[in-house]
Amino acid sequence: MMIAILLSTVFAILSFISWIYLKKDCSTYNISGPTPLPLVGNGHLFLTRATGFLPLLHRLLKTYGDAVRFHFFHQPYVLLCNPKHIEPLMTDPDLTTKGVSYEYLVPWLGDGLLTATGAKWRLHRKFLTPAFHFNILQNFLPVFVKNQKILEDKLQWKHSDGKEFDLFPVIALTALDNVTEAVMGISYNSQQDASSKYVKSIETLAKLVALKMRNPIVAHDAIFNLTHYKKAHDEAINVLHSHTKEVINMRRKELEQQNITSLAGSSETGIKNKHAFLDLLLLSEINGTRIEDEHIREEVDTFMFAGHDTTTAGVVYALFCLSKEQSIQEKIFEEQIAILTDLSKDPSYNDLQQMKYLEMVIKESLRLFPPVPI
Repeated sequence: MMIAILLSTVFAILSFISWIYLKKDCSTYNISGPTPLPLVGNGHLFLTRATGFLPLLHRLLKTYGDAVRFHFFHQPYVLLCNPKHIEPLMTDPDLTTKGVSYEYLVPWLGDGLLTATGAKWRLHRKFLTPAFHFNILQNFLPVFVKNQKILEDKLQWKHSDGKEFDLFPVIALTALDNVTEAVMGISYNSQQDASSKYVKSIETLAKLVALKMRNPIVAHDAIFNLTHYKKAHDEAINVLHSHTKEVINMRRKELEQQNITSLAGSSETGIKNKHAFLDLLLLSEINGTRIEDEHIREEVDTFMFAGHDTTTAGVVYALFCLSKEQSIQEKIFEEQIAILTDLSKDPSYNDLQQMKYLEMVIKESLRLFPPVPI
């Protein structure tokens, strides 16, 4: 009985202190928002299903305006919606440190470009630029076309009956095949082997990171480590890290056997090399020293994840928009016929550059449904 009374007293005191702190913290912001509760802040509002997360943010913005203040426990957040507020933050060269949510990616991606900050971010951003010039796309167009044909065959074989189906996992496997071959120089044939450990591990980690980002209670390490999610999280990371290290070692041996010690033809306009990204990391030097294998692994994993996830979202939402607009579909189809003449012909890089109407459609879709909405 005494223990129960003592615990109740401690809880009441902590709740009171927390309430005073949160009330004082709210008064320091000239930004309105929902009233926080002791200890949890506004965390209870975010205990929602994945499909309810963005609608919740919309309701907050509708209620409190273009800027909303809320707390996850005692951690304050500000949600901005007006581009005039967002632009100075996004364009400030000194504001490269990401929010707390990005920390959930660190066990997987380490200190790669997505999670890095300060001088390291600027240095890596500068030396990685040649691998992402538009010229590099010309080298990988045959890879994209090959995987596109596999996608076409798969859609005709499995989804030509007119029934509804979830397009996201189908496109995700295609995007993953594109990025593994373009970034790492190998193909896991994800479209034809969706059950592979590598593919399943990426799916698992992407879902768990998203869960942590929208659920502040589960995100706490003390709680997360007690759930069944912890084992799945660690097993998936082990699979992905071991695969990436294996590919790095394979490519390093190939370069040594071919006596390749530098990146020939590297410039600000791109690098003409089959394994452009991985070779850039293996052969480049920063301040006179080669990049450590662990840092190479971090950057490869970063672009593997960010490269296929955002592309998938962009493609799926564009197709969703097109499914609602028959007239727009027809205009795109007419443009394709005018450029290619024979639709069975593989498009060249020059053909892609002529698809102006399709480009406008894609950009409008990205405006309506950005792959990274917050």
